[in-house]
Amino acid sequence: MLVYYWFQAGDRLAGNEWDVRFRRLLDLLAGHDLPPTLIISVYVSVEDDVSAADAAAKRFLAGLAPYLRAATSSGGIHG
Repeated sequence: MLVYYWFQAGDRLAGNEWDVRFRRLLDLLAGHDLPPTLIISVYVSVEDDVSAADAAAKRFLAGLAPYLRAATSSGGIHG
């Protein structure tokens, strides 16, 4: 099984969940509005070929990416 994570707070992509949480804490302490935040896990079953599963997961995430970015920029997923 392959696992992919997407971490985003507002317009900022992050390398890990703790980076997102830390940036949200800094925003809160500075008195800023907290941006919408996404922490998404995608689990991919590997049948025979890891490369094929990896490629399929990357295509899925690439197709989903514009919607995830729009959700955190606009405050929600619409449509």
